[in-house]
Amino acid sequence: MTTALLSLGTVPSVAADEISEPTISLSVKPAQQRLELSPNQSKSAEITVVNSGTVGYEIKVSSTPYTVANDYSVNVFDRGNDYTQISRWISFDGETEFYLEPSQSKIINFTINVPASVPAGGQYASIMAETVPPADASGVVAIRRIASLVYANINGNTIDKGEITKRIWQNIITNDEGVEQTATSVTVKNDGNTDFAAQSRLQIIGLFGNSVDEVIDTPKTIFPDTERTVDLVWNKSPVGIYRLILETSYLGETHTATKIVVLIPIWLWFIILIAAIAIIFVIVKIRGHRHARR
Repeated sequence: MTTALLSLGTVPSVAADEISEPTISLSVKPAQQRLELSPNQSKSAEITVVNSGTVGYEIKVSSTPYTVANDYSVNVFDRGNDYTQISRWISFDGETEFYLEPSQSKIINFTINVPASVPAGGQYASIMAETVPPADASGVVAIRRIASLVYANINGNTIDKGEITKRIWQNIITNDEGVEQTATSVTVKNDGNTDFAAQSRLQIIGLFGNSVDEVIDTPKTIFPDTERTVDLVWNKSPVGIYRLILETSYLGETHTATKIVVLIPIWLWFIILIAAIAIIFVIVKIRGHRHARR
């Protein structure tokens, strides 16, 4: 019985003298491409598949839907929606299964046949390349998959519309190393029918108007009918009082919001609370004594 281990991406390259066994690795060019399409149109495009490993392998290509899940933390290729129908319009112009030696590449030509009655808006798919285990393989067999993404826009009555649904000015997040960090988070929703890019910028201003830090996020693509949250991590902000200026730009407009925040660790809040309770207790006690003397 053969068990396949599936992974999406490529294996990091290593020096020749460090190789202890053959490595399986694929790459594709381009990583993504944008296409403008019209109903009842046929459009040709291509990708290049490269065997970047150290052993020859049988490879096959296919078209799959492309969408996201879990606030864009997971790429989804095995289920679709109204915006991934393009994966069914793709046909390949040549063989879809072939053999590549190490460092060898192959150009894959494909055609997108757009139906006449398709609605306007965004369509998203991937051209997937994956290794094929040998027919006589046994035991655990590693399979490598990598995708070249297709972002298409069907011309017509497209709707460009978005909104900011949430801002969290002080959000405690945990990074990949397990360290807690303070961040300002903003969530943008796409209410239209085609994707757009959103970019956020956070300015952290000190109590006396001095610039403490500035965080600029890279533009993030937001697909139709989805929300995407971006965390802008404070890197240089000690305990203090700050004015935050959050700018989020998308669809040609910049949306600005400001907020005064007090950055104090939880343990310091606890000490302040204990001190406040102690002061209140003393005041009540003193007033009680004065009342008793009367």
